[in-house]
Amino acid sequence: MQSIETMYVEWRRSLKAGTRKRQRERVAMEAETRHFRMFETFYIPGLFQTPDYAASVMTSVVELHHLPDDVEQGIKARMERRHLLFTRGHRFHAVICEVALTAGVVPATVHVRQLDQLLGDVTLPNVRFGIIPTTATHHSLPLTGFWILDRRVVQIETLAASLALTQSHEITLYERAFDGLAASAVYGKAARDLISDARAGLG
Repeated sequence: MQSIETMYVEWRRSLKAGTRKRQRERVAMEAETRHFRMFETFYIPGLFQTPDYAASVMTSVVELHHLPDDVEQGIKARMERRHLLFTRGHRFHAVICEVALTAGVVPATVHVRQLDQLLGDVTLPNVRFGIIPTTATHHSLPLTGFWILDRRVVQIETLAASLALTQSHEITLYERAFDGLAASAVYGKAARDLISDARAGLG
Protein backbone atom coordinates (compact mmCIF):
# COMPACT_ATOMS: atom_id res chain seq x y z
CA MET A 1 0.00 0.00 0.00
CA GLN A 2 2.80 2.45 0.81
CA SER A 3 4.39 2.04 -2.64
CA ILE A 4 1.01 2.61 -4.31
CA GLU A 5 0.46 5.74 -2.22
CA THR A 6 3.86 7.03 -3.27
CA MET A 7 3.22 6.31 -6.94
CA TYR A 8 -0.30 7.75 -7.19
CA VAL A 9 -1.23 11.01 -5.51
CA GLU A 10 -4.68 12.49 -6.05
CA TRP A 11 -4.63 16.15 -7.04
CA ARG A 12 -7.28 17.14 -4.50
CA ARG A 13 -5.18 15.69 -1.71
CA SER A 14 -1.90 17.06 -3.06
CA LEU A 15 -3.28 20.52 -3.72
CA LYS A 16 -5.70 20.90 -0.82
CA ALA A 17 -3.43 23.56 0.67
CA GLY A 18 -3.16 25.35 -2.67
CA THR A 19 -0.77 25.35 -5.63
CA ARG A 20 2.24 26.89 -3.84
CA LYS A 21 3.05 23.77 -1.81
CA ARG A 22 3.04 21.58 -4.93
CA GLN A 23 5.32 24.00 -6.79
CA ARG A 24 7.71 24.20 -3.82
CA GLU A 25 7.95 20.40 -3.77
CA ARG A 26 8.88 20.49 -7.45
CA VAL A 27 11.58 23.10 -6.72
CA ALA A 28 13.28 20.76 -4.27
CA MET A 29 13.05 17.70 -6.51
CA GLU A 30 14.19 19.48 -9.65
CA ALA A 31 17.12 21.19 -7.91
CA GLU A 32 18.60 17.70 -7.46
CA THR A 33 18.03 16.75 -11.10
CA ARG A 34 20.83 17.11 -13.60
CA HIS A 35 19.17 15.82 -16.78
CA PHE A 36 15.58 16.74 -17.62
CA ARG A 37 13.67 15.10 -20.43
CA MET A 38 10.17 16.45 -20.86
CA PHE A 39 7.37 15.92 -23.35
CA GLU A 40 4.12 17.85 -23.56
CA THR A 41 1.31 17.67 -26.08
CA PHE A 42 -0.89 20.76 -25.76
CA TYR A 43 0.97 23.27 -23.65
CA ILE A 44 4.41 24.74 -22.98
CA PRO A 45 6.39 22.89 -20.27
CA GLY A 46 6.32 24.61 -16.89
CA LEU A 47 10.01 25.55 -16.77
CA PHE A 48 9.56 27.60 -19.96
CA GLN A 49 6.30 29.33 -19.01
CA THR A 50 5.85 33.06 -18.52
CA PRO A 51 4.09 34.20 -15.33
CA ASP A 52 0.90 35.02 -17.24
CA TYR A 53 0.86 31.67 -19.04
CA ALA A 54 1.44 29.84 -15.76
CA ALA A 55 -1.32 31.86 -14.09
CA SER A 56 -3.82 30.90 -16.75
CA VAL A 57 -2.94 27.20 -16.52
CA MET A 58 -2.98 27.17 -12.70
CA THR A 59 -6.27 29.04 -12.56
CA SER A 60 -7.86 26.34 -14.72
CA VAL A 61 -6.62 23.67 -12.29
CA VAL A 62 -7.86 25.61 -9.26
CA GLU A 63 -11.31 26.08 -10.80
CA LEU A 64 -11.62 22.46 -11.95
CA HIS A 65 -10.76 20.99 -8.53
CA HIS A 66 -12.32 23.77 -6.40
CA LEU A 67 -8.99 24.43 -4.70
CA PRO A 68 -7.85 27.32 -2.49
CA ASP A 69 -6.93 30.20 -4.79
CA ASP A 70 -3.25 30.88 -4.10
CA VAL A 71 -2.32 31.15 -7.77
CA GLU A 72 -0.15 34.21 -7.17
CA GLN A 73 2.00 32.31 -4.66
CA GLY A 74 2.06 29.27 -6.96
CA ILE A 75 3.38 31.39 -9.81
CA LYS A 76 6.21 32.74 -7.65
CA ALA A 77 7.25 29.18 -6.82
CA ARG A 78 7.05 28.14 -10.48
CA MET A 79 9.23 31.07 -11.51
CA GLU A 80 11.75 29.90 -8.91
CA ARG A 81 11.80 26.56 -10.72
CA ARG A 82 12.58 28.44 -13.94
CA HIS A 83 15.88 29.67 -12.47
CA LEU A 84 17.28 26.19 -13.10
CA LEU A 85 17.45 27.01 -16.81
CA PHE A 86 20.20 29.48 -15.97
CA THR A 87 22.03 27.36 -13.42
CA ARG A 88 25.14 25.42 -14.38
CA GLY A 89 25.03 21.65 -14.13
CA HIS A 90 21.49 21.16 -15.45
CA ARG A 91 20.60 19.93 -18.95
CA PHE A 92 17.16 20.15 -20.54
CA HIS A 93 15.75 18.26 -23.49
CA ALA A 94 12.15 19.26 -24.19
CA VAL A 95 9.85 18.00 -26.93
CA ILE A 96 6.39 19.40 -27.64
CA CYS A 97 3.79 18.88 -30.34
CA GLU A 98 3.36 21.76 -32.79
CA VAL A 99 -0.23 22.24 -31.62
CA ALA A 100 1.11 23.49 -28.26
CA LEU A 101 2.30 26.63 -30.07
CA THR A 102 -1.24 27.68 -30.93
CA ALA A 103 -3.63 25.67 -28.70
CA GLY A 104 -6.12 28.00 -27.05
CA VAL A 105 -5.31 26.95 -23.49
CA VAL A 106 -4.51 30.60 -22.67
CA PRO A 107 -5.67 33.94 -24.15
CA ALA A 108 -3.97 34.91 -27.42
CA THR A 109 -2.23 37.95 -25.90
CA VAL A 110 -0.70 35.71 -23.22
CA HIS A 111 0.32 33.17 -25.84
CA VAL A 112 2.12 35.81 -27.91
CA ARG A 113 4.30 36.83 -24.95
CA GLN A 114 4.91 33.16 -24.19
CA LEU A 115 6.19 32.49 -27.70
CA ASP A 116 8.41 35.58 -27.56
CA GLN A 117 10.04 34.20 -24.41
CA LEU A 118 10.28 30.71 -25.86
CA LEU A 119 12.23 32.01 -28.85
CA GLY A 120 14.92 33.10 -26.40
CA ASP A 121 14.77 30.04 -24.18
CA VAL A 122 15.36 27.57 -27.02
CA THR A 123 18.75 29.19 -27.69
CA LEU A 124 20.09 28.63 -24.17
CA PRO A 125 23.26 26.50 -24.27
CA ASN A 126 21.93 23.83 -21.90
CA VAL A 127 18.54 23.52 -23.65
CA ARG A 128 17.66 21.22 -26.53
CA PHE A 129 14.13 22.05 -27.66
CA GLY A 130 12.31 19.97 -30.24
CA ILE A 131 8.92 20.48 -31.87
CA ILE A 132 7.03 17.68 -33.61
CA PRO A 133 5.37 19.11 -36.75
CA THR A 134 1.75 18.08 -37.07
CA THR A 135 2.47 16.35 -40.39
CA ALA A 136 5.66 14.61 -39.22
CA THR A 137 6.01 10.84 -39.10
CA HIS A 138 5.48 10.04 -35.42
CA HIS A 139 7.93 7.39 -34.20
CA SER A 140 6.12 7.25 -30.83
CA LEU A 141 2.49 8.06 -30.14
CA PRO A 142 2.11 11.37 -28.24
CA LEU A 143 -0.49 9.99 -25.86
CA THR A 144 0.22 12.08 -22.77
CA GLY A 145 2.85 14.40 -21.36
CA PHE A 146 5.60 13.10 -19.07
CA TRP A 147 8.89 14.14 -17.53
CA ILE A 148 11.94 11.95 -16.93
CA LEU A 149 14.16 13.28 -14.14
CA ASP A 150 17.64 11.80 -14.53
CA ARG A 151 16.96 8.06 -14.56
CA ARG A 152 15.27 7.93 -11.18
CA VAL A 153 11.64 8.87 -11.79
CA VAL A 154 9.05 9.45 -14.51
CA GLN A 155 6.40 12.01 -13.62
CA ILE A 156 3.00 11.96 -15.31
CA GLU A 157 0.17 14.36 -14.58
CA THR A 158 -3.37 13.23 -15.35
CA LEU A 159 -6.65 15.02 -14.84
CA ALA A 160 -7.15 13.39 -11.45
CA ALA A 161 -3.69 12.58 -10.12
CA SER A 162 0.07 12.77 -10.32
CA LEU A 163 1.99 9.57 -11.01
CA ALA A 164 5.63 8.95 -10.08
CA LEU A 165 7.06 5.84 -11.71
CA THR A 166 10.35 4.60 -10.28
CA GLN A 167 10.70 0.97 -11.44
CA SER A 168 13.62 0.53 -13.84
CA HIS A 169 11.49 -1.18 -16.50
CA GLU A 170 8.97 1.67 -16.37
CA ILE A 171 11.70 4.29 -16.76
CA THR A 172 13.23 2.35 -19.67
CA LEU A 173 9.84 2.22 -21.41
CA TYR A 174 9.39 5.98 -21.16
CA GLU A 175 12.96 6.57 -22.30
CA ARG A 176 12.20 4.58 -25.46
CA ALA A 177 9.01 6.56 -25.97
CA PHE A 178 10.88 9.85 -25.47
CA ASP A 179 13.58 8.83 -27.95
CA GLY A 180 10.88 8.12 -30.54
CA LEU A 181 9.20 11.46 -29.94
CA ALA A 182 12.54 13.26 -30.11
CA ALA A 183 13.29 11.53 -33.42
CA SER A 184 10.02 12.94 -34.78
CA ALA A 185 10.90 16.51 -33.82
CA VAL A 186 12.76 19.32 -35.53
CA TYR A 187 15.36 21.42 -33.74
CA GLY A 188 17.39 24.59 -34.12
CA LYS A 189 16.32 26.97 -36.88
CA ALA A 190 13.49 24.70 -38.01
CA ALA A 191 12.01 24.76 -34.50
CA ARG A 192 12.46 28.53 -34.19
CA ASP A 193 10.72 28.99 -37.55
CA LEU A 194 7.71 27.03 -36.29
CA ILE A 195 7.58 29.22 -33.18
CA SER A 196 7.89 32.41 -35.27
CA ASP A 197 5.16 31.27 -37.68
CA ALA A 198 2.84 30.48 -34.76
CA ARG A 199 3.62 33.83 -33.17
CA ALA A 200 2.83 35.65 -36.42
CA GLY A 201 -0.46 33.79 -36.71
CA LEU A 202 -1.51 34.91 -33.24
CA GLY A 203 -1.06 38.57 -34.19
